[in-house]
Amino acid sequence: MTQTKTQTTDEQNALKEAQAQIKKLQKELKRKDKALAEAAVLLVLQKKYRALLEDEA
Repeated sequence: MTQTKTQTTDEQNALKEAQAQIKKLQKELKRKDKALAEAAVLLVLQKKYRALLEDEA
């Protein structure tokens, strides 16, 4: 009985650690996704700005 209880506790701890790791990775992915979207917007704006400058010249 003790071994089963210990195994169950170990499994619960492993599950909690895995869930925490998943949450951490999801948060990191969300942060990186936002950064990528921001970079894409900046590239588009840069391209539009250069096109505007070429039109004025």
